[in-house]
Amino acid sequence: MIRDYKLVKFISEGAMGKVYLVSNNNKKYAMKIEYIFSKKDRTLLNELKFVKKVASKNPEQFMQLIDYDFIENCKEDAPKIRDWFDKKEKKYFRKLHSSGLCVRKFYTLVDNTLANLPINKMSMKERYSMMIQLLYINYLIQSNGFVHGDFHHGNIGVINVDKNKEIKIFGKKIPTFGNQFVAIDYGGILHKDNVSSKINYQQLDITELQHYKDMLIFDKSGIIKRMVSDQDFWEYLRKNKITTNGFEKDFNLVLSQPEIELLKVITKNKYLLWDLYRIFFTKKFQEIVLGKKFKKFIPNDYLIPPEDIIYSYLNFYNDEELIRYFIARLENL
Repeated sequence: MIRDYKLVKFISEGAMGKVYLVSNNNKKYAMKIEYIFSKKDRTLLNELKFVKKVASKNPEQFMQLIDYDFIENCKEDAPKIRDWFDKKEKKYFRKLHSSGLCVRKFYTLVDNTLANLPINKMSMKERYSMMIQLLYINYLIQSNGFVHGDFHHGNIGVINVDKNKEIKIFGKKIPTFGNQFVAIDYGGILHKDNVSSKINYQQLDITELQHYKDMLIFDKSGIIKRMVSDQDFWEYLRKNKITTNGFEKDFNLVLSQPEIELLKVITKNKYLLWDLYRIFFTKKFQEIVLGKKFKKFIPNDYLIPPEDIIYSYLNFYNDEELIRYFIARLENL
């Protein structure tokens, strides 16, 4: 029973809620408490639908929701409203935190997140295993009509397993090399059958339908483009307090470049064209976004060979073929 869970310690907080470590029958779990407007909260209903249809059936790929309940007249200290939120967002969160209703969810634990793993120190076999696992997770999500909605490295859990453990994917035994990756944080989940073209997605100025369409691209492209690290470039800007023109202006400038026509052989999607330009015309990309502030070229660090990146974008919409490609690449090492 839920009352049998014992609080161990506070772990972290985000914009929507707080996470605690709890225990029950000598097992530890993560407990997340969030304020919601009603028990029919769209975000919660989407998560519960996703858990039932996808996550619960694939425990090797997804953090498991063990139980949940509601707290009436909730007195939980709400997460701090971030200073960088605009007025509309601050108003939304103040209203949310005054609802008096919380949902309390209990999840299986992960040992780490991908954001904390030094991918640059992994072997190529480990990187290919990671790519296969992440692409397969996204495949399971999207082939069932969902999008994760926020599938970045901070929302990818890592479970420490035996280095010899293998995971079966499309009939192949994939070595984990000690890292089993699972999707976590289902607060951005949407399903194609109930996205609205009129209701805004959470507190953002876009509709659920538009966010769903965007995330069909971004959740997967994020897996691929993180294999080309431009961390040195952004760190250089941070250290030297150099700013760009802003994403919208830079985006339009890049898409107006003549090389974009060459890249359209690979894809016609404007967001993927932006990624490809940044990856393959790196020097000119930096000159465009910095303008007169450009002083020197800072190359990208390729974590997998460039030919893998090209193949990934050429076959971006064929998940199974893309996963099988990386399985073949792993087997070839």
